[in-house]
Parts: sequence; structure tokens; C-alpha cells
Amino acid sequence: MKRKNHICRVELLKELPGILNWTLEGTERILIDNKLECPYSTSDIKDIYEKSSDSVNSFIYNKINCEDDEGSVKKREVYKRYVEYCKENDLNVENQIAFGRRFFIITGCGGKKMGSIPAYAGVRFKDAKNEQKRIGEKESE
Repeated sequence: MKRKNHICRVELLKELPGILNWTLEGTERILIDNKLECPYSTSDIKDIYEKSSDSVNSFIYNKINCEDDEGSVKKREVYKRYVEYCKENDLNVENQIAFGRRFFIITGCGGKKMGSIPAYAGVRFKDAKNEQKRIGEKESE
């Protein structure tokens, strides 16, 4: 269920004159140059579309490092962060089973246990190193 941001609508209404000017400038440029330019290649546009239209793929692309062979993260922590990411970005949330299947397929990671807790092997959160530095700094204080 999508949330409506009524404040955003009011803010956009205040900006309508600027948006109209921006649109007119762009239209004038197109008419003078007689061409429409796009700064992205077809491949880039396809990647952007796929990542933004697929919440699991978008989460992995933005939050997961799939290049860390030594990394491992608990499955429930990954899913918890995925749900938070979807809420922050107004994306649809897949159920945990569907998410887990897609996560394995997209990342190619392995499975393991951290103690008795199921985990993904060969991945880590992109912010994990920064988080470890912050924890180390707090402990040394």
C-alpha cells in the first residue's frame, strides 16, 4: 500500500512556476538543437529500470557487497534491513521465503550457520566496515 505525501504535493505546487520555466527551457533547447539527448546508454537505462522496479535487486545493489568471500551475515538481519530499505524507499516488500530465494539467485552466495542461526556466506553489508570502525571507536573511549 503506497503512502501519499500531502506535504510533498503542497511543496510541488509552490514550485510550479520554476518547473514550468525549466520545462520551457528544455523545450526550447530541443527545438533549437533539433534533437533530444539522454546522458545514459540503453544499457544504463535498463540497469536503472531493473534496479528501481525490483525491490530485492535494488536492495542488493545498494546495500550488499557480494565480493567478500570471508563475509557472512545472518539471514534474519538481512531480511530485517531489506524491509527497512523498502519502507524508506517506498518499495514493495517480498515475503521472507521469496526474498531468500531471490537473494541466493542474484548474489550467488552460499549458506552457512553462525552458531545455530542460518546465514548467508560470501556477502556483507556495504556499510559493515564503517560500522565496525564506529564500534571500535566507541570501545576505545
